[in-house]
Amino acid sequence: MTAIITCIDDSTAAKGVTDYAIWASQQLQQPLQFLHVLDKRRYPQAPTASAANALEELDTERAKLGWNRGEELLAKAQSRAKSAGVKSTGTQRHGRLPTCVEMVATGAPLVVIGKRGSDSKAGQFIGSQLENVIRTIQNPVLVAAHDFSTPKKVLVAYDNSPTAQKIISFIASSQLLKGCEIHLLMVGLSSGDNATALNQAAETLRQAGYTVHANLQQGDVEALLLAYKKKHHIDLLVMGAYGHSRIRNFIVGSNTVHMMQQTEVPLLLLR
Repeated sequence: MTAIITCIDDSTAAKGVTDYAIWASQQLQQPLQFLHVLDKRRYPQAPTASAANALEELDTERAKLGWNRGEELLAKAQSRAKSAGVKSTGTQRHGRLPTCVEMVATGAPLVVIGKRGSDSKAGQFIGSQLENVIRTIQNPVLVAAHDFSTPKKVLVAYDNSPTAQKIISFIASSQLLKGCEIHLLMVGLSSGDNATALNQAAETLRQAGYTVHANLQQGDVEALLLAYKKKHHIDLLVMGAYGHSRIRNFIVGSNTVHMMQQTEVPLLLLR
């Protein structure tokens, strides 16, 4: 059975990640698989490793403590899911987060992860491993906000690229955003081609049962997205993860970091 992969640790982001995963589970009618990774950088020795010297023995003992803490975190998350009527399992791995996520995410409809993990430094807005996870896996990724709020209004950054068209198809065919109001924002010239492409995307979503607001604007992508989000009280932002146009490039460059610094709404990223 497939499950939504939910990455948790002992950071303050864990509660938000868990709550957004529970919401996604209820929307998709899929169970959760909570994943805790004992990172090799902090714990070079596995908790079951044989120690060859005193230093390795110390590392092994630290790993055992970290593993036990991971079991507690998994049990807590599963208890929270059970209280919400959601089925879940817990998995723990020793390794690097991107690799471990990739190993368990085959066929998963969604991966939920926080912006910042327990390894993030003070003042760091984006976790060091977040982009590596996004680059490693092909699954849709929901980057959860710190505090949960049921998504009602969704902003889709649209540019008529193949990735953007896949996003429209995903939204139309998936139950994840059902019940949400969709706002399409296309940043580009006010041309007939752009207007036609935007209207076609909006019509596809309307036929799938969504209430859709389509907007074509000119200007700076980041500024327009932030302004639109604020004006329309957007609860969730949807973007393509990679590409070459202005919006698709936006998510992997320095602008991505700035965007996440400026907004606390969750981001749904699709390949």
